[in-house]
Amino acid sequence: MSSLAGDLRFTARVHGGRVAAVEVTSTRPQAARLLRGRSADEAQRLVPMLFSLCGRAQGIACAAACAAARGDPPPSAAVVREREREVAAEAAREHLWRLLVDWPALLGQPPRPDFLAGWYRLLAPAPGPEDAPYIVPALRAFVAGELERMAGAPPRASTDGGTAAAAAAADVAPAAGLAATVLGAVSRHGWRTPADPLPLLPADSTAAQWLRALGTLPDEDFCAAPTWHGQAAETGALARHAGAPPVAQRLAAGDRIGARIAARLLDIDACARHLADECATPTPLVDAAPVGQDVGLARVETARGVLLHGVRLEGGRVADYAIVAPTEWNFHPRGAFVREAVGVPARDARALELRLRALILALDPCVGFDLVLEGVEGADV
Repeated sequence: MSSLAGDLRFTARVHGGRVAAVEVTSTRPQAARLLRGRSADEAQRLVPMLFSLCGRAQGIACAAACAAARGDPPPSAAVVREREREVAAEAAREHLWRLLVDWPALLGQPPRPDFLAGWYRLLAPAPGPEDAPYIVPALRAFVAGELERMAGAPPRASTDGGTAAAAAAADVAPAAGLAATVLGAVSRHGWRTPADPLPLLPADSTAAQWLRALGTLPDEDFCAAPTWHGQAAETGALARHAGAPPVAQRLAAGDRIGARIAARLLDIDACARHLADECATPTPLVDAAPVGQDVGLARVETARGVLLHGVRLEGGRVADYAIVAPTEWNFHPRGAFVREAVGVPARDARALELRLRALILALDPCVGFDLVLEGVEGADV
């Protein structure tokens, strides 16, 4: 998410033909420090500019946290709906970028930036109520077609005829089947989780529930390495859709990388339902709660997982600020990447590098990264 300098460095150390240890080093600065001393209005203007990915979700989280800290009245239904649409559209764009560009490139398949550009034309900015009736069916038809291909069934023919939905779908249809092809390629590699997986963060926790769990604003140590009830946990699309059959089947088989890809597709469908105001989930994508006088905590469900912003105001200025981003959950020193990387076979440098890069992409960091392999023949060290 961050456009600030900094990245992640993964060092995998091999012994006895397997990954024996993994170290995750982050040079990401604490963006929250840049907000201290500024007015609440300045902070809200600055936050979206600090983050190149999920910038809209970050800005909405800041605004919601500041409003809770000031004790503002709850936002109107219209404001709530607009925030939901913006967060959902942004998350759908992030998922599509990974599925249509980054995953094919990793697996040696031709990426389709033209297809992605078609979706961006439909989803950026967030479609309003007047656009949703033709954009949402196109997005949901894309997901349904990919899931049917994943299950080995030919996709059903469209019944939209010459409607606006069909026209929108035609604009983005040339790469139909690409996501299913990506998942098929991942499955053929036979990657299986070699250790007990981490718990998943609850997908329906509200800001008030987070506040009860945390007790106060998180400090910098927690922001850098967050825990849920004292242990590392995974957030993101997998946490939100682990019980859905296309995901649960892959989890049961130990294919957590493939499960995360399938969950990403299901999350696109959930985004479409949020855009159409048809999502049955009672937990909103955005909410906030006052922590105490002049203190507020906001929660936003982003493409990569739960995002928390907390603020303490003094005289209308930011006295303290906290950001807990999804990347810090999934790349925690004892997090999902470390847990699933340790123990994997490591006799072939190229195969190991591909597997670890696939795991990183499945967990989806919001910054660039370097991967270093130590102790395996043929690796660049």
